[in-house]
Amino acid sequence: MTSSENLIKAVLNRLKVRLDNNFASSVFEASDFIKVAPGRIKKEWDIFKEEIIEETERINKIENEAKHLNKEPFQKDSYQTLQDKINKIRDQIEKLSDQIEEIN
Repeated sequence: MTSSENLIKAVLNRLKVRLDNNFASSVFEASDFIKVAPGRIKKEWDIFKEEIIEETERINKIENEAKHLNKEPFQKDSYQTLQDKINKIRDQIEKLSDQIEEIN
């Protein structure tokens, strides 16, 4: 065999060893994951169910408070309503400013 052939054979042998090692390592990691996965999935599922229960309780609380106040649940002040409030406050400030100018 020529040195070029030996070099190619050496490269192929080392690639095979590396691939075999990586494959074995990957199989080992996968088997560890498979052993742990059911527990992790159950834990995440339990956390998710608890979050749903908490969210349901929060929504029920908001709706009950809205019933006691006789208004729609989750109703927020519209932009127009807020703008009306701002305009009223500006009008009051303007009137007070005019009164102060009259005094001076």
